[in-house]
Amino acid sequence: MVDDSAAVRGGYRSVLDRTPGHEIVGEAEDGDEVVTLVERLRPDLVLMDVEMRRVGGLRATRLLTESSGAHLRVLMSSLHGDDHLVAEALRAGARGYLLKSAAVAELIPAIGAVMKGQFYLSRAIGLLHRGARAFHAPRAAVELMRRLTPLEGRLVRLIGGGRSDQETSMELGLSAVSFTSLMSRVMAQLALETREEFAMIAEPLSAMQGISEAQEI
Repeated sequence: MVDDSAAVRGGYRSVLDRTPGHEIVGEAEDGDEVVTLVERLRPDLVLMDVEMRRVGGLRATRLLTESSGAHLRVLMSSLHGDDHLVAEALRAGARGYLLKSAAVAELIPAIGAVMKGQFYLSRAIGLLHRGARAFHAPRAAVELMRRLTPLEGRLVRLIGGGRSDQETSMELGLSAVSFTSLMSRVMAQLALETREEFAMIAEPLSAMQGISEAQEI
């Protein structure tokens, strides 16, 4: 746990202590301590505050990503859920973004999702913004989209283009079981929970520059 507030770390600890299967192996109050601690303690996950006094969580996450590679998972936490902060956290290598105001209810589910290889965003962080005429995808959604495989990106484009599930599975050449598995994987990678959320976000996501015909396989 990395946070410059002892009270926040204590709050996280009380939640984790009530849930079997979690062990806190170390704590730090600033990002400048993280790399050394991770090298020594080899944790599975780092719960990282975004704003700290000397070295902030974004910089510390970049350093961890560069030094530890893909095996280490970082779940960032913050009081603020601004789109640019969430996008920067994902760009730095974080696998999730937890609002501190939701930590009591969401900390355990967030850790579970990240440890399964999924992305997690607090439910209050919307991946869809309503503009004057339609929904559009913010920068955080763009960062998540960049992590999809070509096949996953093609699924988003087809659903966003108005194809039904059956039409999409036929065009992708997938069985019903394989299509359901792919859909579930894409929803997890986009930090979505329901098919309705996916249907709403697919159209604006499919229009993003990152999803192009060159991605098809």
